Amino acid sequence: MSTSDDEAVLASNKAFYTAFEALDAAAMDAVWSSSAPVTCIHPGWAPVTGRDRVLDSWSGIFRGTDRIRFELNDIRTFISGDHAWVILMEEIEAHQAGQLVRAYAITTNIFVREEAGWKMVHHHAGPTPPPSKQPKASVLH
Repeated sequence: MSTSDDEAVLASNKAFYTAFEALDAAAMDAVWSSSAPVTCIHPGWAPVTGRDRVLDSWSGIFRGTDRIRFELNDIRTFISGDHAWVILMEEIEAHQAGQLVRAYAITTNIFVREEAGWKMVHHHAGPTPPPSKQPKASVLH
């Protein structure tokens, strides 16, 4: 894995969250592959398959969200040939229908290398409890 590949994958991952925070359907469309099969699993949803259905799911989320912000932690990138995945923790603060919603998700974003760069083919966010603020206990063996 080259540093430039790693940086490019991270830039594509960032573009996904930038589109999400902007609630921008056109920017979200640009993040996703237009040639490879795509899938998405939103927290608590059944899998969404097919590019049109995945993009429609984002449009629906954007219509129901007034504002959203992410804090991303523990970001790890993996690359194998023309495939890459990023795993991370999302700390989410959303405003929906006048209500503040805070949530946490453990997430996997999968990308493929295309002529236009690294494009998303799968996003899976699963709910998780907030990370512990307590220091980790030492384990003795």
